[in-house]
Amino acid sequence: KSNNFNVGVEFGLWDRITGNIEYFIKETKDLLYYQAMPPSAGLPGTKAVNDMSMRNNGFEVELGVKIINTNNFKWNIDANITKYKNTVTKLAKGKDPNGYYTGSWWRKEGGSLYDWYTYKYAGVDPANGDALYYVDEEDENGNIVMGTTNDPNKATRYQIGKSAIPTFYGGLSTTVEAYGVDLSIATAFQGGGYLMDTGYSALMAGGTAGTNWSPDIFKRWTPSNPNTDVPRVQQGYLHANQSSDRFLTKNDYFSLKNITLGYTLPKKWTSKFYVSRLRVYATGQNLFCVTGYSGYDPEVSTASKSPMTPGLDWGAYPKSRVFTFGIDLQF
Repeated sequence: KSNNFNVGVEFGLWDRITGNIEYFIKETKDLLYYQAMPPSAGLPGTKAVNDMSMRNNGFEVELGVKIINTNNFKWNIDANITKYKNTVTKLAKGKDPNGYYTGSWWRKEGGSLYDWYTYKYAGVDPANGDALYYVDEEDENGNIVMGTTNDPNKATRYQIGKSAIPTFYGGLSTTVEAYGVDLSIATAFQGGGYLMDTGYSALMAGGTAGTNWSPDIFKRWTPSNPNTDVPRVQQGYLHANQSSDRFLTKNDYFSLKNITLGYTLPKKWTSKFYVSRLRVYATGQNLFCVTGYSGYDPEVSTASKSPMTPGLDWGAYPKSRVFTFGIDLQF
């Protein structure tokens, strides 16, 4: 069940500027949750129950500007941005109110549905090149202190405080028309979230002959290069690429989604051939993406091919760069 609340302001100025500012809240209750069957049921597995709630809220801003608007020359710019927050407002019945982990995420009331919960990378042991991970230990007085281990099976998972959900996203586009020539450009951006780059971790693993490697493998620990954050390479030594905050990467990006250039022939030419409109054009899609993400595409998640596993990139196939040429002919 979802309840939506929206309040906003639309405005227009001087026949050149239009805009919309909106605040939204979406409360979703009775989310499906897979609950373990009790032993008394005599059945293994889980059952789906309606027991969990969350809230999505934020601002949306849209702005359009007619910079030039004459008979022979038009130039428009449109922009939009959404500031977004996802919050768990009620945990499923029987769950620890301080939170619990499911897969790669930590869920607690007041947190995001997809806050990362994973191991913390502590660097490389300069003595032998082992990957080290933080672990909570007790000292002689019974106090919890943070130590390190080279065995992830003994390491402690932590709530990292970073979400797979971006905190803002939007787009910027512009169109220009002048003397039959038209040009349109559309871009998109997002930021504030984090991806788990499992593709990169696989390329940093100790493998066998024929395995592809990341160029970063040249930074690995060796006896002559002991001060590095890349563990040693050894066949079968899989702890070197254990999933951890070492492979968490910002999902920020700015991409050129589409650019189209066209030319419409004057009617005084086309009318001689009984053609009402003749336009030739060329379009390019997904031309470039500026991002600090080391994988192919910061927008993609392929874990189980499910929207319920955002931010897990298991070697996602990149978007294709597409070029199109066409003719728009009307009689």
